[in-house]
Amino acid sequence: QMLRYGNHSAVRHVIVQVAGKTHEHLLTLLFDKYKLNLHVRGVNRYLLLGQGDFATHLMDMLGPELSKQPQQIYNHNLSAILESAVRASNAQFDDSDVLNCLDAQVLTRSAGTDGWE
Repeated sequence: QMLRYGNHSAVRHVIVQVAGKTHEHLLTLLFDKYKLNLHVRGVNRYLLLGQGDFATHLMDMLGPELSKQPQQIYNHNLSAILESAVRASNAQFDDSDVLNCLDAQVLTRSAGTDGWE
């Protein structure tokens, strides 16, 4: 069918075809190139603490560190604790693309607080 003014069914058919190809391409990019499923799983495991052995080791090691005054907490110490928790748990076997996204940082420090706040 040719696209002509007033030929709504032909226009609708082209739009449906283009939408299908666009949807297919977008899903391929998200899941194959950018590994969306791995990153969503990583959010569950590490941000939501779903990786039990990692979460336990991380919190055990962070307790003493976060009990310090804010000016005594340093990024390199937090990063070392995070790396240790990964190495000591099954997290070490996770995809490197996910593990490379893990990071620990000290946010703005407030006087009179400890690292838990």
